[in-house]
Formats: sequence, C-alpha cells, structure tokens
Amino acid sequence: MPNPGNYKDTLTLNSVPAGKYNLEWIDPISGKEKNSENLNRAGGNLQLKTPVYSIDIAMRMNRQS
Repeated sequence: MPNPGNYKDTLTLNSVPAGKYNLEWIDPISGKEKNSENLNRAGGNLQLKTPVYSIDIAMRMNRQS
C-alpha cells in the first residue's frame, strides 16, 4: 500500500544528447502538470530534482526542434 507523504528526489539521466528540451512533471493521479521547465543542454548526464509529490510523479521530456 502506498504511503502518502512529501517526497522529493534527484534523478540522473545518462547520456542525454545535446539540444533544447521541454520538461513536464505530472501528477499521474490527477493528470495535472505540477511544474515545467525548458532546458538547453550541451549533452551528457542530466541531473533533475523532482517537485514535491505525495505518492507518484511522472516526467515527460520532449526535445525541441
């Protein structure tokens, strides 16, 4: 059984190609966006901090052209 709380994590994505990205953090229960940001990356590993969430958080990352 999930244990609701106030969680915040750090994630590392390895070998992310260089480019511009749009990142969205989504509450999977409500489907609502909690936070979004635009990133301009030189490439390599990418360290991300999640927003505070209670049970689960989902992240959608789209490369911009």
